[in-house]
Amino acid sequence: MRKFFISVLIGFAIFISSFGFAYAISAGSEMVRNGSRTDRKLQSQPVNLSQAGMPVVGQSALAPDTVCRIGAFLPLSGAYSGIGLRFKHGLELALAAGKTAVFPWQIDYIDSAAISPATALADFKKRGVNIILGPIQSSLAQPVVKAAISLQLPLILLAPQPELTNTDRSIFQHFLNAADEAREIVRLLRRYKETRVALLHPENSFGNLFSKVFTQSCRTQEITIWKNSGYDPAAVDFSSVIKGLRQPQAKLDLDRDRKGDAIPCYPFSALVIADFWPRLRLIVPQLAFFGVEQQHLYATNRGSELNFAKGADSKLDGIIFIDSSFHSPHSSNLVKSYKSLYLKAYNEPASIYDAYAYDTVRLLTEARELMAKGEATDLVDSLLKVPSLELLTGTTIVTADGVFAKQLTPVTYKSGKLLQVQ
Repeated sequence: MRKFFISVLIGFAIFISSFGFAYAISAGSEMVRNGSRTDRKLQSQPVNLSQAGMPVVGQSALAPDTVCRIGAFLPLSGAYSGIGLRFKHGLELALAAGKTAVFPWQIDYIDSAAISPATALADFKKRGVNIILGPIQSSLAQPVVKAAISLQLPLILLAPQPELTNTDRSIFQHFLNAADEAREIVRLLRRYKETRVALLHPENSFGNLFSKVFTQSCRTQEITIWKNSGYDPAAVDFSSVIKGLRQPQAKLDLDRDRKGDAIPCYPFSALVIADFWPRLRLIVPQLAFFGVEQQHLYATNRGSELNFAKGADSKLDGIIFIDSSFHSPHSSNLVKSYKSLYLKAYNEPASIYDAYAYDTVRLLTEARELMAKGEATDLVDSLLKVPSLELLTGTTIVTADGVFAKQLTPVTYKSGKLLQVQ
C-alpha cells in the first residue's frame, strides 16, 4: 500500500507540474520474496523531469499500450543490499519519468541474495515477465545466463562478468566493463604518443579480459607492450611483479674501471595498472621503492566510486584514471539534473549504480519505440538496433554481441581534487 500511495503522489505531482501530461510510476506489482523491503519514503516532492532537463521516457513515439513486465533480480537483503537498493531507486526514477499511457511498465523484484537463479527466473517466467535485469553480482551472472537461455527470457546483465553475451543473442550487458576501459586507455596512450608500455593486472576475470583486449588494441595502434604481468588479486606485496618489469643494466665504476652492481632500468614510458584506486594505494608506494618513478601511470576504476577524500594517498597524484563520465568534474547538464533529482527524491547523493539502472530503462524505452515504429520485430531485435545515445553513464552504443559499450572519460587526482584530463 505504501508503494502504491507513493506512486500516486509522484504521478499527481508530475501531472500538476507538466501542464497536463500525465506521468506516473507504474511499478505497481513490486514483489520481493524472502527479502526485506528496504524502501524509504521519498524525502521531497519529485520535480518535473522535462523542466529539469531530464529526458522524458517515451515522449516521442506512439507505442502499443501493452504492459512491459521487467523482472529485476537484485540483492534486496544481505551484504549487497545497499547497492541493490541503489539500482532499485534508479529504476523507480526512470519509470517516474515515463508516459505510462504510451509505454506502460511493471517491475517485479526477486531478492538475488535469497533465491537461486534457476528458481527466480522460473518464477519470473510464470509471472509473464518480458525481460530480466540483473544480477549485479558477478558470481551469479553465469547461472542466471544459463537459466535465461533455458527459459527463453531476454536478459540484461548488470554485472561486469565478461564474455557472457556471446552465448546467445538474447543476452545483453549494461555495466562498466574491462573491455571498454582497455580500449579507452589505449586511445589515451595513442593520444599521448606512448609507444612502449607495460601492463600489470589482477589474475581474475576482469584483469584477464582487460589484458586480452588491451593486447589486441595495442597491436592495432602499433604500441609495443614491454611486459604484461598478472598478480594475485588478494596480494599486498607486489615486489616480485614490479621487479619483473625491469631490465638490469651494468653500472660502470670509473674509479676502478670495472662493472659494479646492476642499476634497474625500466624501458617503457607508461605503466598501465588494470585495477581501481584502493589497490593502487598499495602498489604505487612499492613502485617508488623500486625506482619506477619516471613512467606515466594509467589505471582503471572498475565502476567504483572515486571517493579519494577518504584517505587517498598523495602519491596517487597525477595518475590518469579511466572512468564513467557520470563521475566527471565537468559533467553534462543531463547528469547534473539527474543528481539534483535523485537528491531531492531520496535525500542522498546519486551513484553510478542508480544511474546505470536509470539508463537501462531508457535503453528499453528506445527499443520499444523502434518496435512501435515497425523497425524491429521483437524486444531482442530492437535492443540490438538501438542507436547511439547520450546517457547519464556516457555515450552508449550496442555492440554486435549485445554489450552496451561506453565512451569513458579520463580523470586525475591532484591535491584532494578530481580533475578532468584534457
